Amino acid sequence: MNSRFFLFVFSFTLLSAFLSGCKTNIDPTPQREEVGASGLIVIEKGKIPFQLDDNVQVEVFPDFMFSVENTKDAILLISFEDLVLGEEFEIRIHNQKEEFVFNMIVRKPCLTYLAEVTTSPEIWQLCGKEFKVLTQTSGRIVDYAVAKNGDWIVYSNRNDEGGTDIWKVSRNGENHEFLLSCGEKVCEQLAINSQGSKIAYKSSGVEESLYILAIENSESILVEKGNVSNIDFSPNDNLLRYFENSKGFIRVLDLTDLKLIKTLESDSDLIGSWKKDSSGFMFGQHNYWGGIAGINLLETNLLEDIESLIINGNDTSAYLYQPTYLNDEELFVLYKMGFNANRKQIWVINRNGEKIFELTSEYQYSHSMISWNSVEEKLIFQRFDHASSGSTPEVWVWDKKENIFQIIEKNAAHAEWVF
Repeated sequence: MNSRFFLFVFSFTLLSAFLSGCKTNIDPTPQREEVGASGLIVIEKGKIPFQLDDNVQVEVFPDFMFSVENTKDAILLISFEDLVLGEEFEIRIHNQKEEFVFNMIVRKPCLTYLAEVTTSPEIWQLCGKEFKVLTQTSGRIVDYAVAKNGDWIVYSNRNDEGGTDIWKVSRNGENHEFLLSCGEKVCEQLAINSQGSKIAYKSSGVEESLYILAIENSESILVEKGNVSNIDFSPNDNLLRYFENSKGFIRVLDLTDLKLIKTLESDSDLIGSWKKDSSGFMFGQHNYWGGIAGINLLETNLLEDIESLIINGNDTSAYLYQPTYLNDEELFVLYKMGFNANRKQIWVINRNGEKIFELTSEYQYSHSMISWNSVEEKLIFQRFDHASSGSTPEVWVWDKKENIFQIIEKNAAHAEWVF
């Protein structure tokens, strides 16, 4: 496949270096921006007071390792590691003798979730100890998603025609922007890229289809007809991943030309997390070798177009779902005692499939929707009590450093980190 979509590969001549020497024309009042500790750093070209050419240089001080990509409207930086909360740094944009400086500070992550999910769903946010409602739709929220760098949130709410409309809003709930009316159709399974320039969604009506909406010209492009789910953008915004439910395939698209670059047999609850550099992700595959059902965990390398077996399902009696990177050697998984069981626990295992510890072990509950915040070492997850007839889903957080569990909200679901 074309390798220009991955780190270290640039579509134009753009240099990254240590700060060296002084330039003239440095802006006396550098622009100050907040950025997420994970994901893309987006420098809008409209904020730079001179034209950029092929000789532009990007410097960071204090220096950290990053890659750079030039797009029509922005310069994109992605760090090879998570940034440090509260850290301040400069991004200097050079164009021959001209220079512009952006002062950056790494903000603290928040989390969002749907509250009153069974009665009157709205999007809420928790930042530190402060709860804040981000939408006020009279309980019409159907779905939402957060950009991987935390800059944007996209949501759909029910309209008067029986379908939904799609809206975009900043991470703090300000400046709600109407994007698309789906009329009588329900638009859901949303995803938004880190630049806030593209939305992906499933349209459900007489037939179901996957679309990509380019916000600049309000143009929706049909990607595929069929029942899709698990739609998301890669951390570098260059790829789109989704699951085709009727055929049982994960698909990965190159967003430059919408070319299909990868098809993998899997299932919707076996799709794992992306690698930070967007070069691949983990996923599971069912196997029935010897007539016994099992689940293999694999990792795809999109750059080299290969898949590597991490855990052979025949070598373990555990059934493992939604593999999520914890670090280079360990991962979170949802564990199920039997193939036909319906209650999943959260385990930490190594890449040999060996259990490190059980994070949860209360088998009246089933757990799902795990999401790891590597910056603060916190895990959010959803829990449901199967022993209670009136049970509703709950959102919880586990703090790894303190080994403390905290319930965030009852009758809540779909929690996501906002970096």
